[in-house]
Amino acid sequence: MVTSLKLASEVFPAALGLRTFTVVQHLRNLQQADRRLITFKGHGSSAAHMTPGDAARLLLAVAGSDLVKDSLASLQGFGQLLPVGRARDRSRITLEDHFAGFLATVAAEAYGQDAPDDGPDTIALSLISVAGEGASHPRAAISYLVSRGAAPLGFAPADWRAPLASVADYVAGVKGAGIIRERHLTRRSIEQIARSL
Repeated sequence: MVTSLKLASEVFPAALGLRTFTVVQHLRNLQQADRRLITFKGHGSSAAHMTPGDAARLLLAVAGSDLVKDSLASLQGFGQLLPVGRARDRSRITLEDHFAGFLATVAAEAYGQDAPDDGPDTIALSLISVAGEGASHPRAAISYLVSRGAAPLGFAPADWRAPLASVADYVAGVKGAGIIRERHLTRRSIEQIARSL
């Protein structure tokens, strides 16, 4: 089990290759914005253990932000995206919940096992947005955290009407976008984080 400070100062930097200060500041930004975003109780040995939901929210804030000050906006912009296409008819699960569910599954499967290191790494989640301060374009995501052989699952705002299986689909769905930004999280880095929970 891991506390919020350990997750931000040790686990995330090791898994993502980021500076400790950067991740800890994202954590503080989320805690200051709303204490309910990241489980908080006590300090030291009495500190709360992080849940898959906590890790998912922090990871979306860290991976989705250009600047550390954007933590909350990134979490809100990406976390509340909904599935598009056929899956939208079956589920209203948000990207945040989808991601937390994957972390919970990996954590449960990994309990008491050594981390596997078999084969090449793959992309697990792609976050897509338009570059620029205060860009009014919607954000989107493509999750490869689906069962083997299943198509990737696109996530977009509720009013998105087009298919979303690639960044090209995103570009076709937005108008007036100059630079499209993609951030990819690898399966191995996400599993490393999940195994700490």
